[in-house]
Amino acid sequence: YKSGVLVLTAATSFITDDANLYDQLAVFDFYVRDYEKAKEAIDQAVEINSNLASAQYHRGKIYSALKDNNTAIASMKIAVAKAPKNALYYHDFALIQLQANHTKLAVDNEKKAVQLNKNNIDYHISLGLLYLKQRDELLRNQSLRPEVKKKQLKEILELAFDQFVAVNEIDDKNARGYYYKARAYYINGKENPKSYESAVVASQKAVDRDPENAVYSYQLGVCYMALKNKAAAVAALQKATSLDPSSRLFQNALSSAQSMK
Repeated sequence: YKSGVLVLTAATSFITDDANLYDQLAVFDFYVRDYEKAKEAIDQAVEINSNLASAQYHRGKIYSALKDNNTAIASMKIAVAKAPKNALYYHDFALIQLQANHTKLAVDNEKKAVQLNKNNIDYHISLGLLYLKQRDELLRNQSLRPEVKKKQLKEILELAFDQFVAVNEIDDKNARGYYYKARAYYINGKENPKSYESAVVASQKAVDRDPENAVYSYQLGVCYMALKNKAAAVAALQKATSLDPSSRLFQNALSSAQSMK
């Protein structure tokens, strides 16, 4: 990447009116994390050609890295308008909206990414997690009537669950899909305790597919704790702590499991 910066810096010193060259220079500056230089280059690219979708997209990512969410969002709006069939643009726009705490808009953009590329696992997982964030925000909302809130919480959880199911319909070997599915089942366990059993099954599938991932073993242990299965919970959490001995979260969970009666 450093070599790319040198080459493209030289190129733009000779050819000063090519937006694509400045766009690529900005990308390489971004890769080496020189965000101020990246900003200079991408602003030059946009000044030369404000209709270049890739330049607006990269400008959004660069300004997001600089924590200027307003400018990042403005550029991303132009990028998706100029390239409305580019799923990646909508996906990254969603992440920028999330950084700006615009969860509903982030969901809308991620939904477009999924619609444009239904087989992209990352997009399904991101959309599912955005739904879970929406659910967390809804939980903190004190203005809704309890029965309305309960209904909306259930609906959002189902939307999240559908995305995680889609992951394993695309790839049954994908551990992340089962892990997040287990989390959704676990959340639902407060309303329907039988969901904890489904959470254990999904967690075990995640562990089977990626046995070296400590988080999956931790999730399995937590699910067993919800079922009051002390022996299974301790075994799963011991594995999690052996895989990641430095995790205070795993250690505390193991202590809680060991103290179960």
